[in-house]
Amino acid sequence: WNVVQRIISRYSEGEIVVVSHYFALLTIICRGLNLPLLEMGRIRLDAASMSILAFDGKFSRLLLLNDTCHISPA
Repeated sequence: WNVVQRIISRYSEGEIVVVSHYFALLTIICRGLNLPLLEMGRIRLDAASMSILAFDGKFSRLLLLNDTCHISPA
């Protein structure tokens, strides 16, 4: 979470893209929404999905979760 906060403070203007693995992304989402990590199992992320958190000072909002519309069906 310290790394996420440093990235946010360093690049406060504009958009930031973080590419990571399942549990790391779930941890960031839970922490951003002030959810206990025990609630992580209630959130589903598919492979290559996109989720968007908006940070505004002390608060963050989940704008998009587990979007896969950019993936073409095989």
